[in-house]
Amino acid sequence: MSVAHVALPVPLPRTFDYLLPEGEVAKAGCRVRVPFGKQQERVGIVVSVSDHSELPLDELKSVIEILDNEPIFSPSIWRLLLWAADYYHHPLGDVLFHALPVLLRQGKPASNAPLWY
Repeated sequence: MSVAHVALPVPLPRTFDYLLPEGEVAKAGCRVRVPFGKQQERVGIVVSVSDHSELPLDELKSVIEILDNEPIFSPSIWRLLLWAADYYHHPLGDVLFHALPVLLRQGKPASNAPLWY
């Protein structure tokens, strides 16, 4: 099974591991909805995907929903945000989520609606 390493907007300097549903693919930079805490769901951003975790796989929770098919950040912005979190010693989840508009933070769909001038 694939394990998604997910950054959440919490003041902790780490990512959280979640199992991806069978047959589902998530890329780094995609938003996902995950269980967090006892009865809460949060929107997180996939930082990486691997086939292992530091925790036993049977203890991991599963991703509820993959919200994006493609990363929401361009490669250059993604590298900048990773650098900023490292340079300023700030939690990656906070840095990534402060770079998003409020509706995307809440898990609303990203729209490609044409702009009217």
